[in-house]
Amino acid sequence: MGVRTSRRLARVLTAPFGSFIAGCETRAADPALVAKQVLIVLLLTAAGAVGAAIAWWGPREPLRQAVALGRRFPRLAATGLGMGLTLLPLVALEGVLRAVVALREQDRTIYSIPAFEEHPDLGYRPKAAVTTTATRYAPDGEVVYEVVYTMDREGRRAVPRSSSAAPRRAVAFFGCSFTFGEGLRDEETLPARYAERATSDLAINFGVPGYGPNHMLAILRSWTTNPLPDLPSPPLGVYLFIDGHIGRAIGSVYVVNRYGRRAPYFRLEDDELVVRRGSYLSGRFFTSITFWALGKSVILRELGFDWPRPGSSRSLRITAGIVRAASSEFAARTGGGRFYMVVYPGSRWGAEVARQAGVTVLDYTELFDPLESDYVIEGDGHPSAYAIPQLAGRLAQDLATSVSGSDSEPGAGMGPGAAAHPGDR
Repeated sequence: MGVRTSRRLARVLTAPFGSFIAGCETRAADPALVAKQVLIVLLLTAAGAVGAAIAWWGPREPLRQAVALGRRFPRLAATGLGMGLTLLPLVALEGVLRAVVALREQDRTIYSIPAFEEHPDLGYRPKAAVTTTATRYAPDGEVVYEVVYTMDREGRRAVPRSSSAAPRRAVAFFGCSFTFGEGLRDEETLPARYAERATSDLAINFGVPGYGPNHMLAILRSWTTNPLPDLPSPPLGVYLFIDGHIGRAIGSVYVVNRYGRRAPYFRLEDDELVVRRGSYLSGRFFTSITFWALGKSVILRELGFDWPRPGSSRSLRITAGIVRAASSEFAARTGGGRFYMVVYPGSRWGAEVARQAGVTVLDYTELFDPLESDYVIEGDGHPSAYAIPQLAGRLAQDLATSVSGSDSEPGAGMGPGAAAHPGDR
C-alpha cells in the first residue's frame, strides 16, 4: 500500500471520530459533562489496554492461528483486528453504562391533569381549557417546583391582565418553555410580566415547551384568518430565541430522540424558499431513524453528543431562513404587523441568526448571566421568577421606544416597574 493510499485511508477512518468530537464539543460547556467525557475516554482506554493484555498474555495457540491467518490475508486480518480493538471496548462500556443509567433515578414532571395532546401538524400542543398542576421532582425525589398552568379556550397559556383599561394593541409571544413559563405561575410568565408594564397591550402566549422556530412558522402558516383581536394599533410579534432552537429547526439527534420526531420539518430551497416537508419522521425517514438509533447509545448521550452541530453554517442558515419566513408570514397574516426577535441572555448564535434572517432584533445577550443562581430555577434550569421581570421590563421599554419612535420616551405608556434593568432588585 502506497503512502498516498495510506494517508487517504487514515483520513477516511478518522473523519467519523473528528465529527464525533465536534458533536460532543457543542454541549461541553457544563463542567460536569466535561468530567464525564474525560471519564468515558479513560474507561475506553483502560478497556483497550485490557483487551491488548489478554491478547498478549492469553492462550498461545489461538494467537498463533491468528498470526498464520494474518500472514495469508494481511489486509483482512488488519481490518478485523482494528474493528475488534475498536468495537469490543465500546460494546463493553455501553453495557456497563446502560446498567448504571438503569439504576440511576431520573428527574420527572407529573401533571395532575394531562396538559398536552398529539397534533397532526405540530406533533403536540397544549390542551384547550385545562387547568393542571405541574410538579417537577429531582432525581432524589425532592420537589423542584409545583405550579398551576392554566390554558385558555384556544389551548394557549393564560395571561392574567391587571389593567382594567381597554387594550390598544395585541402582542403575540412565540417560543418554547422560556416563553410558556415552565416552572412559573401564570402571572410570572414573560407575557404576563410584559403586560404588567405595557398596560395598553394585550399579551397572548403562543409559547409551548419544546417548540422551536419551525413550530412558530407552522402556526403562522395555519392561520387562514388573523386570530389576533382587532385593536386600534397594529399587532406585534415577539419571538424569544434560545440557542436550543437551532437543534429544533434542524431536527438534531438530541431533538429527534426527546420530543421532536413529529415536529414540523422545513427545508431551504435555493437558500431562500422555506418549504414544508411534513415532519422529521415523515419527511426524512431514514435520516430520522439513523438519528434515533444514535440517540439510543448511552455513551453518546452521556458524552452530550449531538448532530448536526448547532454552530455550523448550514444549521445557522436553516434556522435563519425559518425565522425570516416566520417574520414575513406574521406581517402578511396580520396586515402589516411588526415582528421582533428577542435573543435570550447568554446566547452564542442568536445575533448571527437574526443577522442572516434580516429581522429586527432585540439582543439581550449581555442583559444578565443566565447561569447565576438567581436567574434559574434551582434543580431545573429554566428562567426563574426573578429573571423574567428583568427581561420583561427591558422588552417593554425597548418596544415602546422602537414602535413609537421619537414621539415616545423610553418607558412611556407602561405601568410600574417599566425601568427594570439588570441588577435591579
